[in-house]
Amino acid sequence: MNYTDKASKHPELVQLYEDNDFIAAYAKHTDLRIKEDGPHLAIGAREAADQGWDVHGQLQLDFLIAQGLKPKHRLLDIGCGTGRLARKVVPYLETGNYTGIDISNGAINNCLQLAETEGFADKKPVFILGNGTLKPVRDMKFIYIWAHSVFTHNPPEMVEQFFRRLSEMEWKVFLFTFKQSDELNRSGLKQFHYPHRWFFHFGH
Repeated sequence: MNYTDKASKHPELVQLYEDNDFIAAYAKHTDLRIKEDGPHLAIGAREAADQGWDVHGQLQLDFLIAQGLKPKHRLLDIGCGTGRLARKVVPYLETGNYTGIDISNGAINNCLQLAETEGFADKKPVFILGNGTLKPVRDMKFIYIWAHSVFTHNPPEMVEQFFRRLSEMEWKVFLFTFKQSDELNRSGLKQFHYPHRWFFHFGH
């Protein structure tokens, strides 16, 4: 593998992805980062992690509100991570309207702890440990589904599986982010880039 990301420079991480299927490796990789770097740095953070983590969560909430998210709407946060968005959006939503799912056990545990320490557990957020297939939430109904940086860190076959699962679910609005490039390519152990047109053949 000839990648340019920092993780690929560490033989033990390269071995992790060689010895496991992608989702299992990604989950273990995330758990390692949470343990070694803490919940803020582990999830898409840079320098000034505390401020960046807080501000980024607020930016996501502001974006969702701009796209029409109301307190009465049920939201599914795919790849909820360590709770960067949850701590902002759960207090905004009506009780019981937030569900977060992630493949990392460490991330889900941090979300549960965060709900208690930051005082939004009474809004009854649901945090689910998933396996990358969306099976645990397949029979649940949502108005909004949000997938931030999920496709950035998933290979094409997993993204296609996501869309197949979504077609089996009941929802109104699906919003997601991805890293754009002219052609589909992989630049790191868990870094993928997609052309805009790649998503055109998917539909609800």
